[in-house]
This record gives sequence, C-alpha cells and structure tokens, in this order.
Amino acid sequence: MFSVKKITLFFFILLFVSVSAQHKHKSRRKGGVPFFHSPIGIETHLVPSDSLFTCFISFKVNFNNLVFVKDRSQFKSGISLAIEIKKDGKTVDRVIKKSGVLVDDYDLTTSKYLFLQDVASVVLHEGEYTLNPLASLENTDIDAKLKPINVVIDSTQLSFPIIVYKEKIVLNSNKVYTLANSENTIPYSINKYDLLIPVFDQSINSVDVEIFQRGKIKLKKKISEYEKLNMKLDSYDDQVVIIDDDQYPTVRLFKIDYVNQKLDEGMSRITVTMNGKNEEYHMPILWYNKPRSLRDPESAIEMLNLIGKSEQADSLLDFPDEEYYHVLYDYWKKYDNDTTTAFNEVFDEYYTRIDYANKNFKSLSGDSGAESDRGITYIRYGKPDSTERSYNEKYNIIEIWDYKSLGLKIYFSDKTGTGDFVRIK
Repeated sequence: MFSVKKITLFFFILLFVSVSAQHKHKSRRKGGVPFFHSPIGIETHLVPSDSLFTCFISFKVNFNNLVFVKDRSQFKSGISLAIEIKKDGKTVDRVIKKSGVLVDDYDLTTSKYLFLQDVASVVLHEGEYTLNPLASLENTDIDAKLKPINVVIDSTQLSFPIIVYKEKIVLNSNKVYTLANSENTIPYSINKYDLLIPVFDQSINSVDVEIFQRGKIKLKKKISEYEKLNMKLDSYDDQVVIIDDDQYPTVRLFKIDYVNQKLDEGMSRITVTMNGKNEEYHMPILWYNKPRSLRDPESAIEMLNLIGKSEQADSLLDFPDEEYYHVLYDYWKKYDNDTTTAFNEVFDEYYTRIDYANKNFKSLSGDSGAESDRGITYIRYGKPDSTERSYNEKYNIIEIWDYKSLGLKIYFSDKTGTGDFVRIK
C-alpha cells in the first residue's frame, strides 16, 4: 500500500512536466461506469424461523448528509426512518426506527467517512413484498421518500450474501462481524471486505462459489470451513453487527476472504452451488466516496491536460463515448504500483486532488480551481508542508507553499483580491 508521502513523491516524479494549453475535444455524450448510491443507504437480510422470516433492515447515512445543531459542548443530529411494507398492493406492516448521534468536534459533522448506522426488523411470511422507506432528518422539516425495495421471501432459496469488514470488532469479549452496510453491494475500496454466505440447512458442509465480471471468472473456490452461530443483526456504536443470539436459528457462515481484492467497478455475477443446486446473485461493485471529478468521464479525461498529457487525452477521447471511463481506468493502471488489488490508489489520489483544487482554489470570478496555478500545483505535489501569507505594495497578497520533503518553495500572488493567485516564483 502507498503511504501519503509515497503518493506525493510518486506524483512529483510522474507529473513534473510543463502544463500545456487546454485542448477542447469535440463534444460527445458522456459515458462510463454508473456513479450512484443513495444518500441514505438501505439493505435487507432474511433469517428464517419455522414458517416465518425475520427481515432485518439496516441503514447507513454519511455525517455530511445529516444536519447537526449545537447542544451545549456537543453537536447532535439524527434520522427517523419509517418503512411501509406492502404485499399485493396492500399495507401489511409498518416499521419506524429513530436514531441519533452526538459528536464533540464540529469538523466531524461534515465528514463523508463517518456514518450513522442502525437496524430495524420485521417478521414476515413467505411472499413478495415492497418496502417503501420515508426518511425524516432531525433538525429539519425534510421528509424524503427513498427508492422502494423489493423483497422476495422464498424458503427454497439461499439467503442473500452479506458483505462485512474483514477485521472483526470486540463486543462483550466476543469477536463479531461488522456489516459494510452498503446497500447489498460490494465496495470498490482500499479497505478489505469479506463475503459471507449464510446457509441455514445444517446438512450443508461445503459450497462452491464462482464470481464473474465482464464474462471472465474472477474467483472460483470450494469452501469447506464455516462459522456456526445463531444469527441476529444488531446495532453497536454506530455500526451494524452480526451477533449470536439463542432466540434466532443456527446458520453456517461460509466465507470468501477479501472478496473485493480483484473486483473492478461494475456488475458482478456470483454463483453458489451446494448439493447440486445453483443460486445466482447479481451484486454491483460501487466506489463510495468516488471523486466528483470522475462523474463525467469525458471531463475527467480532459483533466489529463493539466499535467501535460494532452496527446494521451486526445487518444482516449477517440474511443466511443461509452468506453471513456474504462479506457481512462486502464490508462491509470500503468501507474498502479500495487497490482495485487483492483483498487488503484494513484488514480484515486489524482482525482481526489482535482476535487480539492476545485473546491478550495476557485476564484471569485468563477474560474476553475483545478485549472488555477494553485490548483495545478496542488494536483502535482499535493498538500504543502506549510503555507504562509504576506503583503507588499507590488504584489498585494503573497502566498508561499513550502514542500520541505521536496526542497521546494512556490510563491503565488493575488493582485486583484479576488482569490486569483498567479504563480510568480
């Protein structure tokens, strides 16, 4: 894995080129891997018990999608999730779950890496149901109808696979799994995740698993080891965990270690075979917290011009528009020093820097922050070790960026007072 320092030095070597003029390629319709996930993510898991099933409904909200207010020395927020459950067009049940969170540091309230998570449950018979969630954000008048969720309960089918963090946490002296809680998807991430296949038939001692992407087998494995417990989903410390509870039936959990290691963004097909019977699941691999600058693949390709890669950008833009994202992804593979994983940290770092530059270096005149002198410098070298400002009559505002590890100081001047800093040294 790269450290932040190693990534900075890598960019110093890779990107130390003269910045050429921006090329505007002919306009094309945008194309690429879909970029979507709900601001409030919900996933479901079924646990059978005799003729009934417990449907666990877990949800996850980024802190930056909540509204916090100050409460004495802390900041609080929360959410109420009301779920109407319908069968054959008629309401058969309702579930309401209220959850709150308190933090001490205001900066944490805007984090996209911290979450409010919780889980609710409802007992249902076999059949097909539609779950209609309505989310109410605390400290606002906002009620948001979320996308309906279809749940099919069939005792002849396996339960849907569960994605969990690889590292267990300790709860009441026991090590337990923590759900990724990512809308029944597999995260495309630097983090490591395992896939659990819950089997409630106690006569099953092994399962065969195949995972396909783009017509290729990414994984083929026979799993004969399993963990045995009475499975219940519960909340603990703003996480959703799998615990052992005698009131629930026994399950055998067959595990695929580090399932996301070799999986690219896009759809996957997972085939599970046991006792000659096949079950097939389609699970998206989604990049959560994906840099915003990658939402438009055409624009993302054009961002290569910022580091003097205009010929490469033009070459990529000659591909059909629906291939833009894939060819850009492949372009960055040659700079990936850790080919043991699908996640490319350099690719992520480059476009994360573009996001930061667009957010922090945009002038009052509305010019692109990434295309500004400070933006291009940040994209090349990353965050400076220190910055300082001074004022003089000739240049008005002077800003100095010091990259101590690179032995480099860069000077910018803002003569207009509009935030349009020009590199002068």
